[in-house]
Amino acid sequence: MFATPHVDRSTWTFPAPAGCRSSGHPPRTPVTIEGGRIFSHNGVVFSPDNHILTDLSPDILPPSSGHRITDYPALPEPTALDANVLTLVCAGSWKNYFHWLVDALPRLRHIDPTSFDLVYTPLGGPFHLEALDTLGIPSDRRLEARIDCHYRCRTLTAISPLPLSKLDHPDADYIRALFPVTPTKPTRRIYISRGDSWRRRLVNEDVLLDFLAQYDIETHTLAGLSIAEQAQLFSEAELIVASHGAALTNLLFAPPTCRVFELFASNYVYPHYQDISQTRGLEYHSHTSPNPQKHPDSQAHLETLLPALQQFLA
Repeated sequence: MFATPHVDRSTWTFPAPAGCRSSGHPPRTPVTIEGGRIFSHNGVVFSPDNHILTDLSPDILPPSSGHRITDYPALPEPTALDANVLTLVCAGSWKNYFHWLVDALPRLRHIDPTSFDLVYTPLGGPFHLEALDTLGIPSDRRLEARIDCHYRCRTLTAISPLPLSKLDHPDADYIRALFPVTPTKPTRRIYISRGDSWRRRLVNEDVLLDFLAQYDIETHTLAGLSIAEQAQLFSEAELIVASHGAALTNLLFAPPTCRVFELFASNYVYPHYQDISQTRGLEYHSHTSPNPQKHPDSQAHLETLLPALQQFLA
């Protein structure tokens, strides 16, 4: 689990953002800014005149102002870097496997990260380090993105992304090529449990596991597995049942014949993995259980879920 970072902003004295604007470049375009600035663990890109370039640093659920950073009364004083810097950070990528693989890494499809003096990147998770090693970015060129980091660079290069949480076929192919799997006949029937998570667990999962065991479905948790190991597991799947969560990012590696059944709680329904399934051509099904209490954990509505699963598994 990644704890949400906190910092004392009372000592910050650099002027607050002057506003927001777009760089004006289409998606997936490398944009180099002389004297550009980069701020925080979410990779907020600033122009030299102190405007947030929102297309290069999109916010998750932004306020009407265009970016949450516009509400900050001040920023930390920037550190000058006489270096050509590439930012690989996007909102959520500092902590989330999905945002790292889907929003951050595909930007590199259009650029060689090893050609820069420094790469501004999250370093907090093993999946960050594994990807950076795979990309061949030396450890001495990795500039860690932290909540209180603020740098003014000789040049700052960012890649304008697709909309957050979206990826196209070439992006998916790029990620698959980064983490190749050993081809094998996809015969495994897999359930991905959130039992090792700190939230959004199924409190009546034991009943669900007993039901799934009748269909020779093996249960996995993915904590501790490398990206390569997760990719291999999903590549061997005939079908996958899982609650909504970042583990389903690995549908990128599932074979085109794989069938998917996603479990939702009604207070947390997002189309991320249906979108990946559509991009990869996977047969996709889902079920939503009510969670009126908006509790961090939920209870599967077995009266409707089990018949739906029975039909899916038949």
